[in-house]
Amino acid sequence: IVAVLSGSLSWAAGETKARGLYADGRQNDKSFQLFKWKVTVQNQKGKDEVIDTPAELDAYINRTDNEVIVKERERMQWELERLEHRRQEKVERAEYLKKADIQKAERDAEKRIQRANEDKEEGAVQLRERLWDTALEELKNQGYAVEEIKHGK
Repeated sequence: IVAVLSGSLSWAAGETKARGLYADGRQNDKSFQLFKWKVTVQNQKGKDEVIDTPAELDAYINRTDNEVIVKERERMQWELERLEHRRQEKVERAEYLKKADIQKAERDAEKRIQRANEDKEEGAVQLRERLWDTALEELKNQGYAVEEIKHGK
């Protein structure tokens, strides 16, 4: 078996990020548009098989019974499930907060509306009292007898 592959591989959105060792011992840690690995393995029938694309490597990983690769594949699957679970929790929390924010905003809006109504009523009462004061003062100025009525005592 000729294996140039060592280290770990991951790719997303068409880009391969590879970290490993070249055959001559040089290290790399770069992002490549093209898959930069070529591995020759023996398949189950004993024939040489060349793996030089992400899809071929995925296919090999999914069908191999190599204990180390199987354990890593299972661990990756568990991690993916955990990531999905965390994602779902975050989505649910965000939706809860969004709903809570909407409810809070609605309560705040109701309070503001109530305050605006109260301010208007209070302002209207003050304007009416000012109008009465002006009218009574004008009646006094015209010579009418204006008396303050004392209630109680």
